[in-house]
Amino acid sequence: ITMIAFLAAIGLPGFAGFIAELLMLLGVFQSSSSAGLLPTWMGLAGAMGMLLNATYFVWTMQRMFWGRFSLRFTSWQPALQDLHAREYSLFVPLIILILALGIFPHLLLDVFKDAVSHFVTTVHQIGKENLKLITRYR
Repeated sequence: ITMIAFLAAIGLPGFAGFIAELLMLLGVFQSSSSAGLLPTWMGLAGAMGMLLNATYFVWTMQRMFWGRFSLRFTSWQPALQDLHAREYSLFVPLIILILALGIFPHLLLDVFKDAVSHFVTTVHQIGKENLKLITRYR
């Protein structure tokens, strides 16, 4: 379960994190090429951050699951247990949701489409009005 959560956080295709990272990068590079609102270096910095994030998570997974087992306090070892049915009943629906939103992102994106479109239109109109005010006083 931890490994599935890590792979989703990395943004592997098929998990919900992939769609979020993809839409963010597409938005930054589209904005820099069409409107010039965001510079291209911001998209490159975001992509570099995603790469560093993936590297860190893979390194952490390697140390957690395939590294040498050691505890700071050996008295903790008897308390370590596998997950019980109660924990599985909590985590399995979350895993199903992560996979479902990764494979079928339109289930969530369609819900927010109208609100996001209205927000972008409003910000664009207010930005134009403020730009006119700023250029008037130059």
